[in-house]
Amino acid sequence: MSTSHLAIIVPAYNPPKGWSQALLQQWNALSPFLYNMKVTFVLVNDGSVKPEFEEEVEQIEALLPFTIVHRFDSNQGKGAALRKGMSSITADYYLITDIDFPYTTDSMLIIFTELIKPKGSDISAGNRSAAYYEKVPGFRAVLSRSLRSLIRRRLKLPFDDTQCGLKAMNEKGKQVFLSTKTNRYLYDLEFIVKASSNPSLKIKPVAVELRDGIVMR
Repeated sequence: MSTSHLAIIVPAYNPPKGWSQALLQQWNALSPFLYNMKVTFVLVNDGSVKPEFEEEVEQIEALLPFTIVHRFDSNQGKGAALRKGMSSITADYYLITDIDFPYTTDSMLIIFTELIKPKGSDISAGNRSAAYYEKVPGFRAVLSRSLRSLIRRRLKLPFDDTQCGLKAMNEKGKQVFLSTKTNRYLYDLEFIVKASSNPSLKIKPVAVELRDGIVMR
């Protein structure tokens, strides 16, 4: 029996100094649960200009030899960065998250498990609880809540939290993601709208939680 292949795709744009240590710490917590899988870590530098950024990338490449790094000369947006990373690799499953792995290990495992269980989903998407908004800046919370309200009232989607940065998908979901065009904030919304219009795709919202100590920029 062949080993399943999981690609973890992470965009990066000028993350705070020390991001590599936080990433490694969270990877060490997650990796024991993926012992029977082939994993490729795809890091996309979306035009970062901080001089110490590449030094930390080198640390990641040295400690995680299954890492692939792509680089944009200028900032293109999170949607563009994720499409770059996803189009560069063929795997069985794809998980996208942020550079600091802000969600709990349990959240990442549950969202991935939704894909591989019998009759699982093609796309599993993080669904943030009310507790999430207690950990983010006020303006960001208002913006996110307003968008969710608009989605509930105007769009016929399976759930209203399209903007959560933690998602997982199989090859069918990947092809829909690669068909999106939005480069910045609303790339998630375009993805879920397109996926929801395809009756052959199964989409599952999954409750997720931020890790303790996470500060959202």
